[in-house]
Formats: sequence, structure tokens, C-alpha cells
Amino acid sequence: MSEFKAIQTEYKGYLFRSRLEARWAVFFDAMGIEWEYEPEGIVLSDGTNYLPDFYLPQFRCYFEVKRRSIKGTPEEERAISKISNGEYTDS
Repeated sequence: MSEFKAIQTEYKGYLFRSRLEARWAVFFDAMGIEWEYEPEGIVLSDGTNYLPDFYLPQFRCYFEVKRRSIKGTPEEERAISKISNGEYTDS
């Protein structure tokens, strides 16, 4: 299986790590949803530091972008699970 390489994309003065992240920013803007790209990191319940892709202040939640067919690293998967379960503290 060939690996896809992320293409950095600029939007609104931000250099996103991938086109998919930039597309989500465009979507949030179209929906009128305020977003912050890669805000300060968070600390997971196990003490791991993690930098999520987006923070959505209106919803007070983090948003992590992943392609559906690509599984993250074990660390990313664990972090996403902990974020989903509210197991983090603001740093």
C-alpha cells in the first residue's frame, strides 16, 4: 500500500500541515464556527502532552483531523480516545 504524503496548505495566514486540515478550516468558516488552529497543547490524564489540530471555543472542544482510511500512530489513537472521553486538562 502506498503512503499518501500530506501537502501543506495556506489559508487565512495559517500554514496547515495538510489540505484536509485546511478544508476543515474552510468548512468551519462556512458554518460560522470559530476555530483556533493548533492552540496550546493539552495534558492527557496519563500525563502525555498532546497538540490537537483545532480548538472550537463555541463548543469548548478539541477537533482532531484524520483521514478515514488512515489509522494514527498508537500514541495518536490513545490521545484521540482520551480527548473523546474528556481525559485531559488545559495546559
